[in-house]
Amino acid sequence: MLPPLPSYIGIDRLQGLGLGFLVEQELSLRQGQANDCLHEIRLALADKAVIFRRDVRQAGNYNMTTWAWGRIASTDLTLQRHASLYRQCHRQMVALHADRQVLDRYQELHASDLSVTTAISDPNAQGHRDDTLSWFWTMDVPRNTDRNDWMSECMS
Repeated sequence: MLPPLPSYIGIDRLQGLGLGFLVEQELSLRQGQANDCLHEIRLALADKAVIFRRDVRQAGNYNMTTWAWGRIASTDLTLQRHASLYRQCHRQMVALHADRQVLDRYQELHASDLSVTTAISDPNAQGHRDDTLSWFWTMDVPRNTDRNDWMSECMS
């Protein structure tokens, strides 16, 4: 059974009951949930790239290759679960009539965003000049890059 959140009940109905403030609260919760999901997606993609680079490529026999691909499959299940949660969260933000700024920040997640590249584990390696990472890799979740001294060196 779904919890009675504003996105499931309907915004118009809630505002008619004088409970419109709940919409903003759920939107805030959904943004936090989206941040958590994106963090887990980044971790899973990085794990997948490292496993591929370290274990799959270096496997010396059939058993090691099978074991390595099993780890890739397990990591992929985790990735797909968090991607599904993020997509649901994004749909709910749209249902809550989130403003353009929020929806620009939390973009729709496509299958192409979930492709793994070894550029994640070694971005300076040869052959990665034209690789581009998905939008969520450069996302400033805590929104503090303008206040961090260590980021000022990176930006200059």
